[in-house]
Amino acid sequence: MEKQFTPDSLVAAIRTLFELNNYAVEGPVHINGAEVDLVATAMSGIFSPPIYIEATVQYVNNDKYGKDLTKFAMLRNTQSDAQCLIVSSTGFTPEVRERAKATRINTLTYLELFKEFEKFEPYINSILGATSLNEALSSLDSVYEEPLFDDSLGTDYATSYLTQWRDSADSSRRWLIVTGQYGTGKTALTRVLQYRWVSEYRMNPSLPIPFRIELRDFSKQFDERALIHQFLDKNDLNHIPINFVMSLIKSGRIVLLLDGYDEMAQYMHARERRSCLEALAALSVQGAKGVLTSRPNYFSETEELQVFEVLYKSVSAGRHHIGQDAAQAMEKEREIDALLQSQFLSRFERSLRDLTPEQTKSLVQRILREDEIGKSIVLDLLDKIYRQGAETAGASLSGKPVIVNYLMEIVESLKTPDSVAKQSQYSEWDIYKMIVDKLMWRDFNRAPEVTPEERRRFLHALSLLLSNKNTPVVDETGMKDLIAKVFSKEYRKQPGDLRQSWLEMRFADMRSSATLTRSSELVNSGWRFSHNSLREFLLTEHLIETFDSNREMKYYVPITDPMRFFVGSFGKERLIQMHQKLVDRWNERTEESGIGVMFSLLWSAFKGAFAEENRRGSEVLLALSRGGKDLSGVNYEQLQFSSDAEPLESTGLNFADSSFSRVDWTSARIASAHFDNCLIENSSFSNATLGDSSFNGSVLIDVDFCGTELSGASFKGIPEKNISIFVDDSGSYIGRVRISGAEALGYLIYKGAIGPNVPNRMIYKHHPKYDIVNKIILKLTENAVRQERGLTQKGSAMKDVPFARKFMVYLKKEGIVEQLKKGAEVVRVTETGRNILSEIELGNELPKAFIAFLDENTE
Repeated sequence: MEKQFTPDSLVAAIRTLFELNNYAVEGPVHINGAEVDLVATAMSGIFSPPIYIEATVQYVNNDKYGKDLTKFAMLRNTQSDAQCLIVSSTGFTPEVRERAKATRINTLTYLELFKEFEKFEPYINSILGATSLNEALSSLDSVYEEPLFDDSLGTDYATSYLTQWRDSADSSRRWLIVTGQYGTGKTALTRVLQYRWVSEYRMNPSLPIPFRIELRDFSKQFDERALIHQFLDKNDLNHIPINFVMSLIKSGRIVLLLDGYDEMAQYMHARERRSCLEALAALSVQGAKGVLTSRPNYFSETEELQVFEVLYKSVSAGRHHIGQDAAQAMEKEREIDALLQSQFLSRFERSLRDLTPEQTKSLVQRILREDEIGKSIVLDLLDKIYRQGAETAGASLSGKPVIVNYLMEIVESLKTPDSVAKQSQYSEWDIYKMIVDKLMWRDFNRAPEVTPEERRRFLHALSLLLSNKNTPVVDETGMKDLIAKVFSKEYRKQPGDLRQSWLEMRFADMRSSATLTRSSELVNSGWRFSHNSLREFLLTEHLIETFDSNREMKYYVPITDPMRFFVGSFGKERLIQMHQKLVDRWNERTEESGIGVMFSLLWSAFKGAFAEENRRGSEVLLALSRGGKDLSGVNYEQLQFSSDAEPLESTGLNFADSSFSRVDWTSARIASAHFDNCLIENSSFSNATLGDSSFNGSVLIDVDFCGTELSGASFKGIPEKNISIFVDDSGSYIGRVRISGAEALGYLIYKGAIGPNVPNRMIYKHHPKYDIVNKIILKLTENAVRQERGLTQKGSAMKDVPFARKFMVYLKKEGIVEQLKKGAEVVRVTETGRNILSEIELGNELPKAFIAFLDENTE
């Protein structure tokens, strides 16, 4: 359906379309006495002839065409190679089309012209043509079991709901976040949407085309243009100008399907994640529409709720000049606050749930419709898969599409006698171990030169390699290097002239492992595990084996929720044994001992196991150091030490020389704790009691101190560049604000902590009435004569008029201002007052007179 244009808007749209595609456009232009609407010249083609364009909102019949033909005929007399184009927003009669073709005049509707530039055929053909991608997507679509959204918004079929969302004109819901635990089918959902929506686009180009981008391919922060550049390169679309693509995104002609935010975020630091979210937020603000998938935990962090705080830096902490720059900054601040409210706090989120038992049965019956034996075995096994652990015992896992998919992969091997242990229940660890075992034996039957144990050892090493942020896939060179390392003894035994051929044979074998899949994309071509949870299981298995054998761990490993689920499904007895082993090795901890990695992996499981004995988290934690409270020198990552429901209680804990990333201390009561010389990022001490604790010499990056008791806590030796924190702010939409540098140190000191020397303005600006005092001072600085009512009843003073009046009484009492004349409501600054106010203009120090008033009037 063609867009409704006016004569002017059609010309403007055509001009924009050509300009976005690297044309220089001018017009209207008078040539030989005739006016031509537009002339477009390709900037990249020096010798390309110009395109003369006539635009009309009329339906072009022979009469209208005759007028344009006369105009173009005169052009051809002077420029025989001139390209002539008529663009109509409503169309052409068949006769006009035929006549125009005979006279070498192009006739296009606006939509047809648009499609000439919207050249997505390579991408579309890769999805709908005779390609391996099409084969995979069409196969998935043919057996796809429609999942459900189930959340506070209701219960809806996900694909139907998302298609309605795509077609909706509701601008307040341009971004939709789809969350779900591992294996619920988030990636499959985006792949099915890509396949269906591209098919619909080909049939109806007025619909937006989906761009599906796997965020797991990004190991470093990106901006919005880099995100789109990567997609264009990956899908052989780099012939389309980036500016044109960005305009299509902003106008809603492209809908973004961004899959796997969590798989990208786990490798990034807090600031990198915020930069990426800032890029996505910028796209949303500009009009883009998109779906973003993630595991739940990655969208509940303070840093991400505060993402728009990053879009502007705080207006200078001592804002005492109301000039143009400051006014512009404050206006920008208001804009960002509104943006934060509309784009993040009101974010549109749906939760994808596992398949119901009925859906699981339907899926298995559809896939194995001609295999009654396999169907019976798989359904029986699915009935026995449960999540173990104190908090989640009895939770069925049979509805996880990823587990169903794995069982489909090994169904033939399940048919052999005694292929499945006769258990009444299977935990996550049990079922994944069985799946991997079966896949290993399948590989052994195909290639008996490598035993299942040897292949597993290689896949352990590969899982570790692919957990590195810079290695989303392994290419041929990387895999061969890993093979030579893992099979080093066998590799070195080969005669020199046969070593390369041995390596080629082993490479051919390893790359064909049943747990791996080939990525043949233009970017990031190589091999990776067929599902992320397989990598996570093999990595967890490797960590447990390494720990049990007392081997060193000379590497960093990001610990994910599925990895915690895997170990959480261990039995209580095994977990208590592992806790004791960690206790026995606690005093041996070094950076290479892996103690911190194992602690991060096992902490939640330990709490669950010991909860059955009514032992609180603090007891489990203190047991590590045999009651000595020495928990120093460890890398703690993504842990919940304390919560409102179960606050950690202890005193004198020593965490010195440690690092903390995404660690939750909410409501902890840990007075006199030691956090000296630590790196603490994106962690929360919200509502905690930290009296007399020390953070001397530490680096604090985006640490939450909202509602924290800080009396006597020490923050000495922290440079301004090494601190940014979140604090309470009733003026913010979410009740908190991010501050940094001297302002952050001033806040801590104002709350009763001890810190380095900072200007006293940085301290007292956190007084609840500081804005009122500051605004009155600023107004008196601007103009020595003021209406008293304006000072005490307008602007910031409106928040607390009695307080503002009390401050005016104080200023008069101190001789800083005086009544201009008796009975008048006008005050002026005295000579004494001018001297005091001049001190403020010279620096960030507040005069003692004002400090005394603020001290006397605390809440």
